[in-house]
Amino acid sequence: MHQTMVCRPYGGETSVSGAGTPPDFSVTVTRRSGRTTVAVKGEIDLSNRAELARALSTALSRSEPIELDLTQVAFMDATGIQIVVEAADRAEAGELPLTVRVGQIAERLLVLTGIDSRLSMIRGHDAQDAARTT
Repeated sequence: MHQTMVCRPYGGETSVSGAGTPPDFSVTVTRRSGRTTVAVKGEIDLSNRAELARALSTALSRSEPIELDLTQVAFMDATGIQIVVEAADRAEAGELPLTVRVGQIAERLLVLTGIDSRLSMIRGHDAQDAARTT
């Protein structure tokens, strides 16, 4: 079964952008084969914290493995780091596997802050290579 939900602020599952949110920001929740992927595109900051937190909460409530895809993140501030840490804590408490797929920007920030040591983290191209070989 395959389900996709694109979340936008103030609009639930619609494609309406909310005020104050960067126009290139989106978060997509996809459910396929017993795994939920939360893919983020654009900038993660205070203006879209609630939207991303809501998408991750939805994914965590499904009680199945989760992949947080940050390969298309162009900017992430301390708000983004906090959201990643909160998701990791919730996944650990619920004994759910959480994998964080990173691009250069997210990887650099998570490594510099030491958060990478708490995560199951793979580089975007590593994940694509693994998917092709399985």
